[in-house]
Amino acid sequence: MKNMDFKNVPNKYRPIPFWSWNEKLDLAETDEQIDKMNAQGMGGFFMHARGGLQTEYMGSEWFDNVRLCAQKCKENGMLAWAYDENGWPSGFGGGIVNGKGEEYQQKYLRFEKGEKHTERTIANTDGYHFYYDVNPFYVDTLDAKVTLEFLDSVYTPYYEKFGSELEGFFTDEPQISQNGIPWSLIMPDEYLSAYGEDLLKVLPELFLETGTYKDTRVKFWHLVTELFSKNFMKPIYERCNEYGYKLTGHLVLEEDLYRQLVCNGACMPHYEYFTIPGMDWLGRDIPDTLTPYQVASVAAQTGKEQVSAEGAGLAVVTMERRTNSAWKIGRYLKTELLSEPLKIEPMTDGPLQKSFTVHYRWGSSKLKLTPILRAGERALCFCAEAEWNEVTGEHTAPLLVLRVPLAFRTDKFLCDVPGGAV
Repeated sequence: MKNMDFKNVPNKYRPIPFWSWNEKLDLAETDEQIDKMNAQGMGGFFMHARGGLQTEYMGSEWFDNVRLCAQKCKENGMLAWAYDENGWPSGFGGGIVNGKGEEYQQKYLRFEKGEKHTERTIANTDGYHFYYDVNPFYVDTLDAKVTLEFLDSVYTPYYEKFGSELEGFFTDEPQISQNGIPWSLIMPDEYLSAYGEDLLKVLPELFLETGTYKDTRVKFWHLVTELFSKNFMKPIYERCNEYGYKLTGHLVLEEDLYRQLVCNGACMPHYEYFTIPGMDWLGRDIPDTLTPYQVASVAAQTGKEQVSAEGAGLAVVTMERRTNSAWKIGRYLKTELLSEPLKIEPMTDGPLQKSFTVHYRWGSSKLKLTPILRAGERALCFCAEAEWNEVTGEHTAPLLVLRVPLAFRTDKFLCDVPGGAV
């Protein structure tokens, strides 16, 4: 192990909070809060638009505050990270991308008995009408054209204004679907290209136990996973590399293979396209889950030094915070780094934010430095020291776990394949 000065842990190994920008931004307040975070030992921050924001997202005042953050971090050595969305899940560009029309919006495959012809009809096959529903509030993450619009609307403006002054981007819970079988207008052509088969003829097999439905479902979901990976995650990663930015963040519903299927296809293939692969860990609990093993495994296989965990805030008592962090570090980061975007103060966003979960936030102008935050400084020091120590270790993997998300049975989407569940 190299000699390490634990009184001077590099900022890249320190906890990094989500700094929720959810009111009227003020340059003096922004300046003050950066100084407070720095004094408490934070390594940097993620500039995170949230419900309640009264400053125009990505408007002139918004970027004035980002510019101040970049300048302050250049002076004090902290790391200024951008967050790539106004809320979450990432991908809609604050309404710009989905606002381009139905072609860009998220779609779900539906079916019903009988034959119909509507503007959303996909096919009439074997006595069934197949069509798609639209979610106008999110986007089609399977179509590369949609991703390009997202990149041009969010990533490029940051680069044009700040160049290398920012550390990178956090992308939060991008996903394929949370409301059934996904659809994209590109699916028929992509299926034909991948398998030389007409998807429209086998659509009943995605819903009914008919024909070669097992084979069709495996092919379909494999293609969905591949399209999300190559048409959404990969272009974002490549754009960040082009701009000299790092990309971190996490997917949604990573905890088990069943929930991953519809939302992401499978998490592990997409981790390759993060500079710092990450996971979600907002609660205090320490349950059995695949998530930490998945993200740490991909990081080790692809030679990435760090992984991140979006963790619970210091609203928990200091010792509980230390215990939770120690478990995460010891459980799956034998040689990796845990850099946690922490939520510091227990304030919810309230009804203004349509969210999947309640988050904590660093205080607004109405929330100054509190005793719980000062007490939490001890936990921050513990995290920084432990995480820096772990990155110097040597990785060993006595057990190989094969990712086989298509090799288990679910009544709703997939069926058994040879070999059974793993």
